[in-house]
Amino acid sequence: QSQVSSRSTSKTLSNSLTSSQITLVVDAATAAVTAASLASSGDLIQIMPKIIEGSQGKLATVGLSNSSEKIKVINVIGNSLVKSIKGRSSNLLSTSADSGSTVTETVLSKITSASISNLDEAGLSSVDIGTASSELVGTIVGSLGSGGLTSNELGGALDKITAGAVGSLDQITGFSVSSLGDAIDNITSGATAALGDIDVTGFSSDDLNTMVGKVTSGATGALGEITMTGYSSDNLSSMVEKVTAGATGALGKIVMTGYDSSDLTGMMEKVTAGATGALGSIIMTGYSSDNLSSMMEKVTAGATGALGKIVMDGYTSSDLTGMMEKVTAGATGALGSIVMDGY
Repeated sequence: QSQVSSRSTSKTLSNSLTSSQITLVVDAATAAVTAASLASSGDLIQIMPKIIEGSQGKLATVGLSNSSEKIKVINVIGNSLVKSIKGRSSNLLSTSADSGSTVTETVLSKITSASISNLDEAGLSSVDIGTASSELVGTIVGSLGSGGLTSNELGGALDKITAGAVGSLDQITGFSVSSLGDAIDNITSGATAALGDIDVTGFSSDDLNTMVGKVTSGATGALGEITMTGYSSDNLSSMVEKVTAGATGALGKIVMTGYDSSDLTGMMEKVTAGATGALGSIIMTGYSSDNLSSMMEKVTAGATGALGKIVMDGYTSSDLTGMMEKVTAGATGALGSIVMDGY
């Protein structure tokens, strides 16, 4: 049994693949790259999704005993791909960048969305998707330092990672709209909890509130990207509630020097501000500025409802009034950031 562990911070990744299983997975990744006519390409933005497609697709048949073993391997693959972009800027081609994104944001978004899209290909059932997406997004976020990102690149990366995850949930076969809300909750929760795993020079606990705002803004803006049976603009308000609920409930899971319960009010304000400011980024039939007040209600309801899930030294029920005030203040303060026809 070979153990592959990575990440020098609090989370250690391991898996139980044998060397022969590793060979099968690597061969499958290579075959997928070759099949896409990218074998001689140096363009990581195009190659990375193919590596994931091939390697995750092989996990269903290499003899892994259960879903948790598969999820461990998926985490290791995600972590190693993020690490492999360090110092490789010449292989991140601007011609392959998404509109409005840097090459780094694009490659991270593509790694995330390809991994989420192929969770079913790895042999995971719809009941495993929530756990898998939470862990995977957490792993990618926590690996950003080892991917060579600078502190000023983190915010944009977080926005695009959570957007990539949420926007690709509709690619999972057998995954229905009834499971969507919980998966979105899991994604923002996983990304938020992992903020403390980021090890980048110049990134400190003072930056956490800005970063949690990026988590919720990315996830919220991507709600319009989802196309699946039974999903319409009528679902948006319940989904945005899950965005803020997931991030809020995970605030007590962040472990970082200098971060304590006295920071929670500032974090809460940014959770709702991030989601509110992104309401204008949702493009969907039937959604207009007329829906903003109901969306705002759900942004604050999601955050408020999850306040009881925060477990943290020094945080008690006596803090709730102050926290509720910040939930509302964050949402109303961000109204000016919404850019939308008719608003």
